[in-house]
Amino acid sequence: MLFNIQREFYVQQDSCVKKGAKMGTGKSRLHKFTVEAIKAGRICISGHARDRMEECDILVEGVIYSVLRGTVIEENFYYKRYYNPTCSIKGITKSGVKVNSIWAYNEETKWAMLVTAYCDQGWFSRVRR
Repeated sequence: MLFNIQREFYVQQDSCVKKGAKMGTGKSRLHKFTVEAIKAGRICISGHARDRMEECDILVEGVIYSVLRGTVIEENFYYKRYYNPTCSIKGITKSGVKVNSIWAYNEETKWAMLVTAYCDQGWFSRVRR
């Protein structure tokens, strides 16, 4: 995944997002759209997310399972730190591992991107902000 200075996504060959694409705009809809994209198989996974999942010894299927049955911790739409809106979701994999994942959704392409996933126990006690 590549960004320019304004943190716009750039397309690579099979990328799920394209430069300057319109992202999710409804606070209650972002998680719903992410779940719909997952069910339709329209997801891509960042290299950072793959690295974090490897560290936690969890599979993509485990993260997806946790998202489908998990709860939203936070949604950021116009937060200065991120160019694109994100949805932070906590859940539990089939094997019982507690997982937090951050997803971005592209309304134009209807793809969801797994930005990162963590199995940090300290985060799991947080409630929605």
